[in-house]
Amino acid sequence: MSRSRDLRRKATAKERRAADRVLARAERERRRRRARRWRVVRRTSAPVAALAVVVAVAVALHAQAQAAGTGPANMAADGVLLAGDGTATTAVRTHALAPGEEPTATVVDAAVPDVVLYVDYRDPQAAAFWAASGEQVESWVTMGYTTVEIHPVAVLDGADVPAATATAAPSSTATADAEPTAAATPDAQATGEPSAQATATAATGDYSARAAGALACVADVQPDAVLMAHAALLEQVDGLDADGLSTDELVAVVTTAIGADEAVEACVRGGDFVDWAQEATARAAEAVPYAEVGAVTTSPVVLVAGQPYTGDLGDADDFVSFLSNAYSAALSTAEGATGDATTDGATTDEGASDGATTTQEPTATP
Repeated sequence: MSRSRDLRRKATAKERRAADRVLARAERERRRRRARRWRVVRRTSAPVAALAVVVAVAVALHAQAQAAGTGPANMAADGVLLAGDGTATTAVRTHALAPGEEPTATVVDAAVPDVVLYVDYRDPQAAAFWAASGEQVESWVTMGYTTVEIHPVAVLDGADVPAATATAAPSSTATADAEPTAAATPDAQATGEPSAQATATAATGDYSARAAGALACVADVQPDAVLMAHAALLEQVDGLDADGLSTDELVAVVTTAIGADEAVEACVRGGDFVDWAQEATARAAEAVPYAEVGAVTTSPVVLVAGQPYTGDLGDADDFVSFLSNAYSAALSTAEGATGDATTDGATTDEGASDGATTTQEPTATP
């Protein structure tokens, strides 16, 4: 009996060892198959992953290129147009230029003279012009007597910055909100050029483009605040060194003027419209839609009703005279159109003949 039990135990032990060998062999085979599968996966997934990275980079670069080529909203003319209704000034809304799209010239009311400014925000002469006449322009725009279209350009990056122009305050008879009246034409020989003794300084970096891009950020996000940003940027000109403001300083100037705005800040910090500013500058250097100018390669260029202002940039009275004459001409044009449109025989005040309607000439002194 005991021998029989011993034989059974030995047989059972052999079977267990045999079973263990079978299990070990199966485990080794399972591991080999798994290792083979991973080798195949690694060989096939590596190219797929690399392709995915390439595609992601291509998409990102394309999106970046598209963004860089897209202009700011409300500047389809490469400038932002502002008009008033007697109480407030608002920007005229337009679409953003698509990549490769040409700007669309602004169509204005012939009865309202338009002031057009091409401005580099590191230009002392542009700053002198706005210091002398900016308040008057802003007031007349708000009252609806004129419109203003601001084109930021970057013509002074890497160039010599002209010396400042002396600023002459407007005469004591002028009031900011008075309706413009006809005035003597300013001396055609007067110019805003610096004197022979003035010296120019060489600009470095791309501050002009960054500042123009910053104004475009405001036009894109807070268009009605453009005049505030425009004035604030020009106020910085006297203190600029060759490199201009840093990005942090530029953000501070703009957001202090218009109020805190995360979208504007991100736009300025990211330089979202710097490329656009450089492209708009290049377009202006080729041609602008004003026959009397042709192209813009300097700053500032000031036009009223399409006519370039050639008077003293720092003399407010000169500019008021120029603008007043343009206003009177526009008013006469509007009166003539009204008279032509009036039916013969219509009742008129004071026995006016031929059915013409009369309009009183503004008499307030600007």
